[in-house]
Amino acid sequence: MSFCFNAALLLKRIHLSKINMGQFEYMDKHSQELSHEGKLIHLRKINGMIDGVLSRYTQKIKEVAFFGEEIPVDLLPTVDISKLVDNQHNCLPGYSFIDDPRNNVDQYHQAYS
Repeated sequence: MSFCFNAALLLKRIHLSKINMGQFEYMDKHSQELSHEGKLIHLRKINGMIDGVLSRYTQKIKEVAFFGEEIPVDLLPTVDISKLVDNQHNCLPGYSFIDDPRNNVDQYHQAYS
């Protein structure tokens, strides 16, 4: 009996890992606010957070890797983060939004591989 119970639990976990259950719910008609477990998330704040982290990262790379000199333009791609898309229903191992052709990030693959 214990074996059947554990097998059923394992099969349920496997099944749930293959289905991406939506944990977020859009709260406005413009898709700028999400709710997650009762907490409201404003996408503007996430964009600001990403911009801040990117700015600090770029500054640190400039200081450490380039000894305070400007980072060469061809090493610092400009990607409009607001236009990135993701397939939230694809939970296959190895999938990444970076590989999604709609993001046009593959043009930088050679420079970073």
